[in-house]
Amino acid sequence: ISPRRTCPQAFLLLTIFMAFVILVLSVSMVSFAPQYSTYGSQTYPNEEKDDVRCQIDVPKSALAQGRCQMTQIAQFYNRIVLGRHFWAVIFFYSQWIFLGFIGIWMLVAIARRTRSTVNDGIEGSEDEDDF
Repeated sequence: ISPRRTCPQAFLLLTIFMAFVILVLSVSMVSFAPQYSTYGSQTYPNEEKDDVRCQIDVPKSALAQGRCQMTQIAQFYNRIVLGRHFWAVIFFYSQWIFLGFIGIWMLVAIARRTRSTVNDGIEGSEDEDDF
């Protein structure tokens, strides 16, 4: 990106792409860390007056008090998963396929290390007095 040479359409495309990336990361958080991304660190007092972390099976009294509110991204995710089962299955398997490709790519990158040209230059000089 250079000043006065980048088209406004490029910035628009970059903005749309970044919005999709943020949406995907937010929805993926629900899959990777469901407890935290659904309720965060919310607690409610139980019968013994101890603070208990919010879960799916929270008592109705805690909900009536306005405690244990689901996050917006968890509500969005649950609406998709529970309302459209076909897309939920596609989303689940596509995440695992993506992680599989990332794992394979990392193994290939580790196995196929490039040789450093700096080391070749040092090993190639036999006479150390040239410096």
